[in-house]
Amino acid sequence: VAGTVGGDVLQWNLTDFQRSAVAKLPAAVSSVAVSADGNTIAAVDGAAALVWVRGAGIRRVPVPARWTTVAAGVSPSGRYAAFSLDTPAYSLDNPAGTHWLMLIDEQTGRSVMARADVPYPVVNLGFSGETQLVILDSDGHWERLAIPGLTMMSASTAGFTFGAHDFAQAMSATGTFISFRSEEHT
Repeated sequence: VAGTVGGDVLQWNLTDFQRSAVAKLPAAVSSVAVSADGNTIAAVDGAAALVWVRGAGIRRVPVPARWTTVAAGVSPSGRYAAFSLDTPAYSLDNPAGTHWLMLIDEQTGRSVMARADVPYPVVNLGFSGETQLVILDSDGHWERLAIPGLTMMSASTAGFTFGAHDFAQAMSATGTFISFRSEEHT
């Protein structure tokens, strides 16, 4: 799957490599995630969020007015879709703004929202099976949360930023490994 600058959410069939557009967001897609079988896709564009399920179509995710959508995640089975959101109070000048997580159970339709106890926006979401959500903020702080209640199990920081400026970070799909790139400015 991939998201485009034009807001298209695309999927490729790995049998015949045919591409199809499965959804469209109003702005450039900033994060996209997919289940292991490709039947569930979640995507965000900075203001809106959606979930596409094969056979069921597109469902727009209710995002509070003026909140920012940051990242999307999907559990391996596609049962859960997760989104990270920031309140309007967050800005680079005010990093203490509030960061939130939304977890949607695609089987029951129930959703849970919980505050992410990290200082910066949650830019990576990973699922450790169907029972844990792992989050990583833009400064290397991470949390492991129990599903479905999003209760914290453990938290720490990757500790990569000693005197350097953040450049990029990534997390494996299961949240087991974190990679971080810092760039020093002179």
